[in-house]
Amino acid sequence: METFNDFAVALLCRLAWTSIQAALLIGVLAFLTRYVPRVSPAARCAMWWLLGLQLIVGIAWHMPMQLPVLSPATTVVTTTHVIIGGPVASGSVVNAIATPSMNWMGVVALLWLAALAVQLGFAALQWRQVRRVLRESRPLEDMTVRLRCDEEARQLGLRRLPALRVADGIASPHVVGLWQPTILLPTSGQLSAVELDMALSHELAHLRRGDLWLGWVPALAQRLFFFHPLVRWAMHEYALSREEACDADVLRRHDTTADTYGRLLLRLGVQPAVCTGLGTASPTFKNLKRRLIMLQKHASEPRQRAIGWIAVVAIAIAGVVPYRVTAGTTPPAPATSVTSSTSTSSTTHDTVTVNRSRRGQFTIVQSAQNAFTLFDGNFQISDGTMDDADAADRARKGNESMLWIRRGSDTYAVRDAATIAKIRALYAPQIDISERQAALGRKQAALGSRQAELGTQQAKIGSAQASIGQHEAELAAKGRSPSVDPSIARSQSELSDKMRDLSDKQRDLGAQQAELGRQQGVIGEDQRKISDRIDREVASAIDQIVKSNVAQRLADR
Repeated sequence: METFNDFAVALLCRLAWTSIQAALLIGVLAFLTRYVPRVSPAARCAMWWLLGLQLIVGIAWHMPMQLPVLSPATTVVTTTHVIIGGPVASGSVVNAIATPSMNWMGVVALLWLAALAVQLGFAALQWRQVRRVLRESRPLEDMTVRLRCDEEARQLGLRRLPALRVADGIASPHVVGLWQPTILLPTSGQLSAVELDMALSHELAHLRRGDLWLGWVPALAQRLFFFHPLVRWAMHEYALSREEACDADVLRRHDTTADTYGRLLLRLGVQPAVCTGLGTASPTFKNLKRRLIMLQKHASEPRQRAIGWIAVVAIAIAGVVPYRVTAGTTPPAPATSVTSSTSTSSTTHDTVTVNRSRRGQFTIVQSAQNAFTLFDGNFQISDGTMDDADAADRARKGNESMLWIRRGSDTYAVRDAATIAKIRALYAPQIDISERQAALGRKQAALGSRQAELGTQQAKIGSAQASIGQHEAELAAKGRSPSVDPSIARSQSELSDKMRDLSDKQRDLGAQQAELGRQQGVIGEDQRKISDRIDREVASAIDQIVKSNVAQRLADR
């Protein structure tokens, strides 16, 4: 169950962040497609397709780019009942990472999976319907049409010539099939030879553009984000722009007018596409109207500007990558040591870890299935909720050394000295590296103080130089040359020498700070690895202790 809870948290977080990013990108695309003139239908189609790609990448990519634009979030945790290594102040500032309750998030994740399964079921039914239409269709017998279609397909550079078949139940040409593309023609024969050529050219344009393959990206995105109304609208815009791009391709490659092609669209009218196939007719009256308007724009503006494709490239580079807005880092304070750690045996989230002294740590977990507290004299390490810490305090007798364990609703106490020493020894590497990190922090703080002192001296020298400069200006205003006063030149020279000396010292201190920062980075990485290893070792050791006869089960709390 804990694994599914972690999955639910990760899933809903990705859905939420990706939905927010998609809404912003949709706003940008809506502005570009509506207010930027002469953006070609192909460029608009590519923009909306990239939106679909962004939605899929956002939910699949586990390492989004961090944007630390928020102010660091801090909270104050007050504890007066835990004393580690001597007296502790009642308040400690810690970094908090809070997530909502797991229960409702698991339910929402299950509902999302169920809705996705239903949609996939409908997609399977549509696929079976396409297969049925293909099975019931028959080859086209008109060799003239077949030869014209094959010739145009070769001119377009298609590697595989599409099959031509006649099917009942459709009113306009359709193209279907990923591996074996097939153009389905209606049996009514209502199209003239010229109209049929234009319709076939439209379907071949879909094949040349790869729309049957590329269309799965926005289709999958719409199913994954079925709850997002803007995504549904955006995917409809993609489908419409795709048809407009094929219409523009027909006008560009054929010696026909927009009016002639428009009459073809009006004759085909409004007809839904055959399932997952692409049809020449418009699925709605609104789509038909938009396509007719596009034809007039294409006729009056034959030269398309490159601004649309520039926007496509910009969106592909910056808009598809998933982002996360995070809090900025807080500079280290000399008097406060705050580190992060993961829960050892139950969960890897909802934790706040506070270093209470050099000899222990206190981890507050908002919701944990398991917990433990180790007392060994003044040394204490706690991993669990505040209620767990209180329960461990109540179970302890005086200042005795004890290991308190909770597994679900069962609690245990271990007072065996060897077992307690074994658990404490596991934390020795972590305590050692924390001390090294604290020592580096003190050195960095000392260097920072020295840099601040040098900065103060530099400010005073700068003020003195400004005063001399003002005096020189006053002499020049009176018609006297500053060079006649040797004390001015001498003062300026002395101040310049002092400023250069301070600048050299600042550079040396900056180099020392950079080296300490590098060492902090190395130690931080070592600390992460050591913490992960210790977490696993402690969890395994405690599991073995619970199974052995060393752990004494306590009465129900």
